Amino acid sequence: MTLTQLLWTALGIAIILAICSGLLRARLVARSWIPNSVAQAERTELLEAIKDAATEPQMEITLSGLWHGRGWSRLERHYLLSALIDRRILHRVQSGDTFTALMENIAFNVFCQPPSKVILNTRDWTRMATDQSGQMPDIIIGSISGGQNHFGPGGLMTQTNHGSAVNDIERLVEALRADAARLEPVSASTIRRTAVELEDEARAGRWDRVTNIVKRVTGIVAASDGLFEASRHVIETTFE
Repeated sequence: MTLTQLLWTALGIAIILAICSGLLRARLVARSWIPNSVAQAERTELLEAIKDAATEPQMEITLSGLWHGRGWSRLERHYLLSALIDRRILHRVQSGDTFTALMENIAFNVFCQPPSKVILNTRDWTRMATDQSGQMPDIIIGSISGGQNHFGPGGLMTQTNHGSAVNDIERLVEALRADAARLEPVSASTIRRTAVELEDEARAGRWDRVTNIVKRVTGIVAASDGLFEASRHVIETTFE
């Protein structure tokens, strides 16, 4: 076989693989039942876990431990990661060997194999690290007992009624659990984990974490298209 024939053969294989990749990805997206709000919540949790694990920029993070116990299939993990990789928030860790790198690309793009390791974009690592150190935007959460619980820079509660704030959070936790009972099993599991996390952080007085979780929940509810009526009611009557 001549060099020209080899090149044409390689080009043909590349085109076929590209078509197969597009068809498989389209099929994956079409068949994915994960609600957008749940997918976004899972991606947010995943990014926070990656940021916590990445103690320095460009650090390779192994994902196997982060996925453990979360209940997502291989195709669902690929679906959740692809949006972050496509937007270059995360980068796949690839082998330096050309042939191995090619096989890894085929596995990811054609067979929807999620990467085992990722690197958080340096810009986003810096931004998230800065947020963690105290430059988080303010969020003001109204208290049902009157006044405001102000989560200022770093998420520190600057107004005083901690007991009232915990009660408000517990109302939101119960609402999330009630809404989770009406979701598909995997989606319900994600929401229940969020409720447990929110409850634990509030009881421990870690208000910077509470602020982040409340913001995350508010985003989930806003994007849910009616799936979180109990949580929406609590947010509208308590936290706005």
